[in-house]
Order: sequence, then C-alpha cells, then structure tokens
Amino acid sequence: MKNFPVLLKFIAGCGLLALAACDDKDPSGGDNPPQTEFTITATAITPRGATVSVSPKNRTGAYYFDVVSDKVLRENYGGDFEACFKSGLQQYIDRYAATLTPEEVLTAISSTGDASYTYQWLGDNTKYYILAAGITTAEPGTTTEVEYSEFETLPLIKNEFTFSDITPTDLSVKATVSSADPELRYVTYLVEKEEFDATGLSPEAYVDKTNQELIAYATGLGVTLKDAIEAMSESGVSEFSQNKLAPAVDFLLIAAGINSEGYVITECASREVRTADPRKSDMTFEFQVSDLSPTGAVIKYIPSVKNDRYFYDIAESKELEGLTDEQIMAKRIELAGSYIGFYTTYDDYENDMRSYLDPDTEYVALAFGYISYITTGLFRSEPFSTPASQYGQDFGECTSGYYGDRYQTGKDNWRLALVAADKSYTLSLNCLADAVTGAAAGIPAGEYTFSADGAQGAFSILPDGSNVTNKSDQSSSAVKSGKLTVAYEGSACIIAADITDSEGNNVKGSFRGSVAATDYAAYPAIGQIVSAQVSFYGGGNWFINLYDYPLEGSSSYRLTFDLYVSTETSPSAAGGLPEGTYDVVATGLGIRSNKDTKVEFASKQLCTIESGQMTVARNGDEYTISFKGSCPLTDIDISYTGALKVNDLTRSAPAKNAGEGIGAKMPGTGSPMTKKQSATASREEPCKPRTRIPDNGVGLRHFDL
Repeated sequence: MKNFPVLLKFIAGCGLLALAACDDKDPSGGDNPPQTEFTITATAITPRGATVSVSPKNRTGAYYFDVVSDKVLRENYGGDFEACFKSGLQQYIDRYAATLTPEEVLTAISSTGDASYTYQWLGDNTKYYILAAGITTAEPGTTTEVEYSEFETLPLIKNEFTFSDITPTDLSVKATVSSADPELRYVTYLVEKEEFDATGLSPEAYVDKTNQELIAYATGLGVTLKDAIEAMSESGVSEFSQNKLAPAVDFLLIAAGINSEGYVITECASREVRTADPRKSDMTFEFQVSDLSPTGAVIKYIPSVKNDRYFYDIAESKELEGLTDEQIMAKRIELAGSYIGFYTTYDDYENDMRSYLDPDTEYVALAFGYISYITTGLFRSEPFSTPASQYGQDFGECTSGYYGDRYQTGKDNWRLALVAADKSYTLSLNCLADAVTGAAAGIPAGEYTFSADGAQGAFSILPDGSNVTNKSDQSSSAVKSGKLTVAYEGSACIIAADITDSEGNNVKGSFRGSVAATDYAAYPAIGQIVSAQVSFYGGGNWFINLYDYPLEGSSSYRLTFDLYVSTETSPSAAGGLPEGTYDVVATGLGIRSNKDTKVEFASKQLCTIESGQMTVARNGDEYTISFKGSCPLTDIDISYTGALKVNDLTRSAPAKNAGEGIGAKMPGTGSPMTKKQSATASREEPCKPRTRIPDNGVGLRHFDL
C-alpha cells in the first residue's frame, strides 16, 4: 500500500468514519453478488468490529475499499453502491483541497495487491457492506465496477452487572460492582453526566474510546497489551473508588465487559450517582508568632477543630490591601497552583519561616478551611513585623556539608550555602581547613581566603564549586575573589562573607545562628553504571537515566540528565539518542544544570550535578555513554555500553482526570495508570471514533500508520 505521509497524518487525526458510526439495526436480506475483480472477506467479526481483507485480480492496479452500513447506503444513496463509493472519494479530495492535490489524495488512500484493515468502532448487530473498486489516481475515477460483500456485526453479549453499596460523599464515590459471569473481564468508569452527554456517544462507544486511549498510552510506555488489560479491568466482584471529585455533581457509573484487546463485547450497565453537597466547617483559628528576626519567624496555627483540613500561608500586609476575604482566598489558591497540597494540613501546625522573610516588613498569617474547596471564611493573625537588618545584607540561612579529606591532603573539605535574606541570591563556597575533625565539630573557625589557582592553604576557598546563583532566574557566576570569616559564640556560629564574582558584583553579609552539617564523607565516588533508560519529549529534549542496578532491582543511586539538542539533529525519537559531546550548561543546548540534572541516592538524598561533560557514541544498536563531572556530594566518572530503549513521550496522553482514580500500577512504569477515569479526562483526543462525515455518511478509514 502506498502512503503519503502528510495526508495520513491528517487522516489519523480525523479518526474513524461516519459509516462505522452507524449503530442502526436495519439489516436486509440478500446474497453477496459474484466478485469478478476482487475477493472480499470479513473475518474476526465482533460486536464492535471486523477485519476486512481485499485481494484484487490486478496485482499492480490501484484500488480503494471501505465499509458502509446498510441504512446509510439506503437512506443517503438509495442503495446505489456506485454513487456511495464515488462520493467517498470526492469527500477525501474536498477535505484536503487546501493543502493537497487530488492526485496526492488519491495516491495516499489507494492500495495495491492484497490489503486488509481492522475496523474497531462499528455498531453492534448491524449490517455492513464492504465496497471495493479500481481507481485512477491522476484524477477521480474508477477503473472497475464497484463490487461489494456484506457482513453483520455480532450482537452485544447480555451480561448482568450489579452496582451495590454505592456511597457518594462530597469528594468521592465508592461502589461494589459484580458481574454475573465471573470469568468476564470488565471495566468501570465514573463519568460526569454533563460531559458524557456532550460527547454524543453511546455508553459502549464511550467505553471503547476511553479504553483505547488508555491502552495506547500504556503501550507507548512499553507496557504489554495483556498487562494493560489486566491493570485496567476486573472480574467477578470488585470494589470501585474514585476520589478528588467535585461536590454536588451528577455522575454516571458505567460497567462494560471487554475482550482481550480492550473492546466492548457486552451491553453496558450504568447507574446515576450524585456527589454530596459541599461541607461547611465551624473551625476557627488562633495564631502564635515567635522567634522574630530580621529574616524570619515561626508561626503556629491552632485550629479549633483538629481533624478538619485547612489552608495556611503568610503574606505581606501590603499584598492584601484593597482585597476582600473572598479575593484573598482565591488568590492564595491560585498562587499555590498544583502545589496546593503543600499548603494544607490539619491539627496544630508550626510554619517555620525563619529563613524566608524580609527585614523590616509587616506580615499577616492566613488560614481557612480547605478540602478541594473552601469550607470556612478567612482568618488572619494580627499584623507582625520583622526587625530591621543589622547589616547591609543579612544571610537568612546557612547550611553546610562535610566531605572529610576529599582531596587526600589531610584537610577538612566543607561546602557552605549562604542564602540571602532578600531572596536575591545564594552564595556557595567550597572550603578547606587544616585538620580532619568530622561533621559534628562544625566548620572550623578561621579566615578563609579565595584561592584563584586552587592552592590549598590552611583556610582556603576553592574556585571549583564556588559560585553566586541569582535565585530569580537560576543564572550563576563564579567566585573570583574574597574571604570568609567563621567564629563561634557559645553554640552560635557567626559567619561574615565579602565575596566578588566574575561579573564584578560584591556580595557582602553576615549570618548568626546554628549551622546544620550533613555528613557526606561516607558517599563514594560514582563510577558503576549497569543500565540505562532514555525518554524523548520533543523539541530536542531528552531525559537520560543511568543506574548502578538492574532496572527491576533496588537502587543505590540513579543519575538523571536533562539534555537539549538541536531539533534539526533530533526532530523525533525515531533516530535514537543523537551522538555528540555535551557540557553541563545553565541555558541553551547541552545538559541543563537544573533540578532535573541530578544524582538520587538510595537514602533519597538528592544533589544537582553542577559541572561535567557527557559523550554519546553509537555503533549500530549499541550505545556508549560516558560522563565525568561532580555534584556537591561526590565526584562522578561513569560509562555505560549497551542497547537503549527509547520511550517516545511526545504522543498525546490522556490528561489527568478530575478524580484520583484507583491508580492500578502499570508493570514497567514508575507511575500508576489511572484506572477509573472521569469524562473530563481529555479534551485533546488522539482519535475521534464515530465522527460523522457531513452529507453522505461515507467513512474515512483510520489508516494504520
């Protein structure tokens, strides 16, 4: 069969045909006429589809075939097979007239030699005709008479599904589903009724469509069809549960039996369910503010009802001026976005903001009941103000890491991160100090001087790993000169920094307080890699995962690289991971030095890979990937040789639904596959089965690309 890529892409987007959309039940009698130019057969007939095969006598001539329901043929064309067939050809030409010539269209849809196509969205218990005729591709026309063969899809199996113990709340629906046939595999979906009605689909068509979208998504991730069917379906008696719904909404609970390919083979059973009305809470709040400093405070939220969830936050008083309580709550929810779960809790809660506030600024603590929707009015604390800064620049936070004698020179190696109180930048310093004392002793007191050539003095700041990061855009510049003074008063560590970066900016400030020290001396250098995995996201973006353990085993560490290459070099996943040498860079092409380029240890400790270079080479199906660089925890010098499986994630996947779903774990993936999906699941449909073609009802075949 000849293919014209542009047209096929468009046709695939259009989905299946009007003629397959007909679920009429108006069969008429009659035998198939003699077939002189074509042998036409229908096999593997089910209630929803059939495999159509055509074998022409002329093995080199172009021809076209498709199916049409008996009712459409009679009502739209008066039973005229020739008129129906030619109208279908003209429909193709008209549809793509803006971009393709008639010859290009006809060439794309034609077949030569034996051909077959499996129709998957036909109406059950319906009579269809398979039409076939030789065609000319230079201009519309037929070279043979239209021949046809008829078949009838099977009726759907009658199986009794029972819904019991249906328990709706404001945010969830639970139910027990049972099938009279204990061996039958079946799926259950909860669909917003308004959304379902808007699709115009029958329950069977809706379930078929949703099943195939989920199967396509799962198999695109490498899951087998058998495992996908097993994960998304049940047998016998099952417990259905879907959470994170909206209150006071009408839903439709649907169950349908499916075959081994995920197609519906039984009549659907359904039950209307309405979630409960929104709850209101009598909860009120008290607030306690303590540990005020120029750079922070601790705010304690004390709700009167300990088990009700609530949203908590803190805002500058000036942010709230002129806003109503309703506007304030809506704005805080909007700002939280998809991270809103991090801003909700229950019972008494202390919000430690000691490193996150600005000096000499008035704040207000906020709280209101929230469980996917607002359940109380807004409560706010009395305004409180942070003291003015004692320095030109305060560091609001200091963390440290101890690496022992990392450079084998008999000296302590420490890394400090000083976070500016005004949230403008982070100062990272790689320091050496005389003696090896251990993490518990804290960074040794002394005056540390920047060493431009990396010389290791008694108290040194090394150029490697010392930088200033602008927190607004994550751009960084290297430290070029300066010093750091460390002293102690009792348990308080006093740090003063006077640093100049490569852009000529002077960073000067002080910190006073406790400095947490994490002991990283036990982390080994990373050198062993035994498996690899890559994913392509489009736009030249690749994710590379390297492991020191088999993919099915438990990890000791995993490296992830966020790689960007030219879209000309890598327009799709088909060509595989492109060869080349890639540096760790802040922006542009290469390995992006962001939170996604990292090392993750079995302890769940994460660190960003700060510098290094990767080389990718290929010999047939075998790749060699090597990387040499470092992260704050350890050095990295790895190499992997072997085959690479590419996960192409550019395909349209079903959007996350409004409900959480049971989330059956899909084998071979790292995330659950949503099993019970709302009708709001996807606005962008990879295919639109049962799309009706205007005027003639002739179907466009959904080509197998």
